[in-house]
Amino acid sequence: MTNYIAYPFDVLYFRGNKSFDIGEWYSEGIFPPYPSTFQGFVRTCIAKKAGFIGTDGKIIEQKRNVMQSLVGDDTIFPFDLHGPFIVKSGQFFLPVPKDVLAIKNNSSCENHKQTIDPFVYQQIELSDKTIKTDLGWLHFPNAKRKLYYADNIHNFISLETLDVYRKHSEYIEFSESPIFTEEHIGIQLEERKNGVFSKQTREGHFYLTPYQRLADDAGLFFSVSDDNCDPQDCYSRLGSESRGAYVKKTDMDLQLKMDDDFYNEIVKHACFKLILLQPGIFRHGWLPFAVEQTNERIILSDSNVKLQLLYARTGGRCRIGGVSMRKQTIDDREKRGDGLKPMLNTVPAGSVYYLKIIEPGKDIESWLKQLDGNKLTGPESQNKSYEKYFKMGFNQAIIGKIHKN
Repeated sequence: MTNYIAYPFDVLYFRGNKSFDIGEWYSEGIFPPYPSTFQGFVRTCIAKKAGFIGTDGKIIEQKRNVMQSLVGDDTIFPFDLHGPFIVKSGQFFLPVPKDVLAIKNNSSCENHKQTIDPFVYQQIELSDKTIKTDLGWLHFPNAKRKLYYADNIHNFISLETLDVYRKHSEYIEFSESPIFTEEHIGIQLEERKNGVFSKQTREGHFYLTPYQRLADDAGLFFSVSDDNCDPQDCYSRLGSESRGAYVKKTDMDLQLKMDDDFYNEIVKHACFKLILLQPGIFRHGWLPFAVEQTNERIILSDSNVKLQLLYARTGGRCRIGGVSMRKQTIDDREKRGDGLKPMLNTVPAGSVYYLKIIEPGKDIESWLKQLDGNKLTGPESQNKSYEKYFKMGFNQAIIGKIHKN
């Protein structure tokens, strides 16, 4: 894998799939962009660098077939892509795990260093008993006091802090955010016939849009598996309003693996948590592994390893779609449709699953190492229809220890 950073020149905005309802005036923004969005930026940079796109921004027709063999098309993704992840001052920032609790900073946390932050942060504590749900028997948060979740307060956590959190359950400190949200006012234009907009504004139709401004030394880190696909020193447009971004190669590397003692301890205690770093697209709905039994306990299986689901927090689902930007003639539209990509139900980044190993298989330690930091793909024979999404960057996950508070 070769590593790069895209540095934006301006604020960024990535449109969510939520449409305006009557009376709403605040649009939805997504940050960082989903892999399905960011891969378009990367592939455009590669095509530009290789000379397949002209100065007018259009594909050079004589080179279209050669370009498709390099960067693929809507159905083929010929290389592997990891990211995007935020970097700032040589430090990685990843989504906050959804099992991190924010607890009011008071005298009950005497050993914790007092800060200006009104909360202290620690792993959620699960009940010893289970509760009957429509999915089976699951543990639930042991709510001795009102719960606040850290992902409602902070969006990102530094990799250094996340690694400590994966190994231990001590209180954790959040770093200063690498991005800042700016509310921009939008004005809707009057629409004339045939979908043409005039330059006149519609009376009373104002709305707010959340734009993201990265810190001066911050950017979006990503990795490309094919050395022939080189976006180095390329300028292209990024985001819903086509703001400029410049790509540079970097010596930084996202190291997600732990030492052998970490995996040995998980095997010893037969429990671990799975944390999604990117949205997950799973064959089994919201569950990352095949469902084997759900009558009393949720039993999952993967590569001869059987797991019991103890607890999960996903925060709902996110729906991801898109529009194909391929040049289409009228005849092509009849064959290819209107260019809309299929809508996907995905599990949000930061989602956490607590799992108990009940049948470890032959080499559980190697299985855990393979799982940690990689993409959840499942058995190869079942992945053909999902393969392009894994290659785009979906399903990347890490594991951590489950601690008793």
